[in-house]
Amino acid sequence: MANVHKLDCAEVWGGISEGDATIASPGMYASLFSSSGKGRKGGDIYFLSLCNSAYVTRVAIADVTGHGDAVSDMSTSLYDLLGRHVDNHNGNEVLVDLNREAFRKGVGAVTTAVVVTYYRGDRSFSYAYAGHPPMLLKRRHEADWSRLQIGADRETGGTNIPLAVAEDARYIQDSVILDKGDRVLLYTDGLPDSTSAKGEPFGMARLLDTLKAHGDEDLENLRDAIIRALCTHTGGELVHDDVTLLLLEIR
Repeated sequence: MANVHKLDCAEVWGGISEGDATIASPGMYASLFSSSGKGRKGGDIYFLSLCNSAYVTRVAIADVTGHGDAVSDMSTSLYDLLGRHVDNHNGNEVLVDLNREAFRKGVGAVTTAVVVTYYRGDRSFSYAYAGHPPMLLKRRHEADWSRLQIGADRETGGTNIPLAVAEDARYIQDSVILDKGDRVLLYTDGLPDSTSAKGEPFGMARLLDTLKAHGDEDLENLRDAIIRALCTHTGGELVHDDVTLLLLEIR
C-alpha cells in the first residue's frame, strides 16, 4: 500500500514539485502524478486543502504557460487564497480572487485552472473552471467516463475564461452529488497533448480507452496505467509539456 498523506484540519498541501503521491481526507482519497516537461513550456500547480471542521475538501489545479516567476507567483497566490477560503464552500470565489490578483500583478502568462469543493455532509461535489479542460467522472456502477461540464443553462458569455485575461471575469460553479466509489479525474492539457515521435497527440480517445480498461483498479494502479499508456505513446519520456493528473475517489 502506498504511503498516504492524511490532510489535517486547515491544512493546504501541494505545490509545483514533480513526483507522485497519495492523499486522503475524510470522505475522499486522491492519487497524484506530476511531471515537468523538458521543453519547459509550462508549469503545473496542484493543491488540496481541508477545512477546520474536516467536512470540506478542496482541490485545485492550475496550468501556467511559462516557468519561473510566473509559476512561482501563481503558486504562492493560490496557496494563500486556499488558506483564506478554507471554510468557504464556493470554489468559484477562489478563482475570482485569484484572477483579480493575477491581473493586478500583471501576470502575462496564460493560466487555466479548476477548483473543486467536496462537502461530505451531503456529498456535493462543486466545481468551477477558468479555461481548463473539463474533468472526467466515472460512477461506481458504470464503465464509461463522462465530462463534467458547466450546465448549459448556467454558462453565459464572458465567464470561465483563463486567468489574468480580464479583471472582472466571472466564474460559475456547478455541482453534482457523488456516491461512495465514484471517481473523478482532473488533469492538465499536457496529458492529452503529449505527442508521439511522429507528432501525434495522445488524445482523449486513448485516455478514455485507458480509463475504461483500468477504471475498476485501485487509484494508484489506475494512475500508473495512465502514465504507462502515455509513455508508450511518447516513446518512454514525457518531454512535450508538463503533465499533471489527479484521481479522486469518494470514500
